[in-house]
Amino acid sequence: MTNNKLFGIKSAYILLLVLFVSALCLPAAVSADLGEPNIHYSILPSTGTVTVTLSEQGGHDYAQNVYVTLSTTTPGVSFGDSQFISRLNQGETKTLTFPIMADVRTKSGQYEGTIRITYEETGALGIGKYGHTFSDTFTYNVVPVVTSIASVLATGKSPLSPITIIIACIVTVFVAVYTGSRRERK
Repeated sequence: MTNNKLFGIKSAYILLLVLFVSALCLPAAVSADLGEPNIHYSILPSTGTVTVTLSEQGGHDYAQNVYVTLSTTTPGVSFGDSQFISRLNQGETKTLTFPIMADVRTKSGQYEGTIRITYEETGALGIGKYGHTFSDTFTYNVVPVVTSIASVLATGKSPLSPITIIIACIVTVFVAVYTGSRRERK
């Protein structure tokens, strides 16, 4: 009969001790990258902008490389480029603001847009990356140009490019000088 002892402890007790320590330590190491992120979002259209709020509410994982894109099939309307969040931790909330850029020929009214959210998550123990995509629709309003100008004056934000504003200022000064000089000649 053999006596399997290591430092005076039987092999069965050593095996139980290893399993017990593993059971205590392993869940803490593994749980950091387990569970699929669950991104919730809300959309708030207002005059001239669409605000998207994202929150991660699932698993014990985080979402990474999050891209949010707004689009529409309405001619003459756009929302700018996609916006990026590098990491959205569990329980964290981020807010993104998209401008509603409407061509002057677009009639005022309510239209439909699409939100598309893509993100990645890591697998167990940080091994591998898994991509997710989901889309939904939302409604937004296009307002008349007069209201948009009032909004620009109130907020100080202009949908026009800086070069367009500079050209408009130069033309305005030229017209003012020209009409002023014509009045003096009469």
